[in-house]
Amino acid sequence: MSSNYPPVAFNFAVGLVGDSTEVIGGMFQEVSGLDGERQVRELEEGGESRIVHKLPGSVKHSYLVLKRGQFVPASRVFAWCKQTLEGSLTQKIEPQDISVTLLDPKGTSLLTWVVHRAWPVKWSVAGLDGSGDTIAIETLEFAYATLSRKVDQGLS
Repeated sequence: MSSNYPPVAFNFAVGLVGDSTEVIGGMFQEVSGLDGERQVRELEEGGESRIVHKLPGSVKHSYLVLKRGQFVPASRVFAWCKQTLEGSLTQKIEPQDISVTLLDPKGTSLLTWVVHRAWPVKWSVAGLDGSGDTIAIETLEFAYATLSRKVDQGLS
């Protein structure tokens, strides 16, 4: 068993996957939505009212949600989100693959999830409060088609 087991969830990196994975404009403080749920279809048997068959349906995913302090406007992800969310309906949406990598304290990759064919669906800023001293938090939400998970060298 690896000394990295069980892994801690506070050290991770998020990147756009391409020829080389580009880390998205700094660290995020929170990532959620790395899930999949097999839908269940129910089929009642004719003539036998006590029996309901449960059949596998399609897989449904939540939105990938990324939270952090404000983005650097020069980043590739900022331009992609701006183009997608501020463009007209006639503008083509360009899906991207996004990786989320769980790291050990030394920065070694333990687990990597890749959301495939993601595109931004929501961009929001947490409420601003003049009496507080909190950081302005930006939230990005992405719809995606599929999710894959890979155990990296650091966890094996």
